[in-house]
Amino acid sequence: MTWGKSVLIALDQLANALFMGWPDETVSSRSWRWHVSGVRHWPCRVLDCIFGPDHCRESFESEWQGRQLPPEARRRQVLEGYQGGLVLRQKWEDFAQYLFETVLRDLPKSERFTMGADIRRILWDVQAACVQLSLYSGPRRQLLNAVDVQSKVLESIVKTGIRIKAIPQKRESVVAEKIAEIGRSVGGLLKVRQ
Repeated sequence: MTWGKSVLIALDQLANALFMGWPDETVSSRSWRWHVSGVRHWPCRVLDCIFGPDHCRESFESEWQGRQLPPEARRRQVLEGYQGGLVLRQKWEDFAQYLFETVLRDLPKSERFTMGADIRRILWDVQAACVQLSLYSGPRRQLLNAVDVQSKVLESIVKTGIRIKAIPQKRESVVAEKIAEIGRSVGGLLKVRQ
């Protein structure tokens, strides 16, 4: 990074701090967070028109990945996030294997193409999010929230299956335990991101 670009980024962070933002965040990154969360869309649109398409998203991802940090600090942050994403991915794959080998295989024919299809869809959607997390592609917080929400939806589907007697009662405790473990991993990764 050149000296001039470093000074411009520092002034950008100062402007953000003056407007009551985080002191180590640029206006572009803050605008992207606002855009994604639905708070305000116009700052992101204006900055993207001035600096080029996807400028705000790229600024956010650059800051999230720690590209503004010295190389020593950057390696540590990237390694923690990468390992955390891999751990979550492995836990989800183990959980998916359990569901395929026990719950989905034993579903009655009447539920195999309805409830079974819903379970499979969620398993693959969350698997895709976990792969993105481990590869550092996509908005991390959104992906982590999607994993958390989808795993809770999956737990709800399994509980419904137990209530209508399509899934044996003995599966409930294992599913609840595995989803709680995944939830703890997601919570830990969310804390690392803050």
